[in-house]
Amino acid sequence: MRLKEEIVREGEFWPPGDKKSVTGNILIIENQKIILEVNGSISDEFFMASGGSRRLNGFIEREVLVTL
Repeated sequence: MRLKEEIVREGEFWPPGDKKSVTGNILIIENQKIILEVNGSISDEFFMASGGSRRLNGFIEREVLVTL
């Protein structure tokens, strides 16, 4: 995807099944790169889970649900 300028959206993000969310920004920049900056921390279990792929759910400004 070619972007004329980077896209930045504020939102809330959480691992599936976790009731605690963290706020942050999602940045979409040239060359299909996506960066998530969070204000806080995500549980250690999320990063230590074995097998399968990890994903984060989110709700960004303009009321859009996302999965990373």
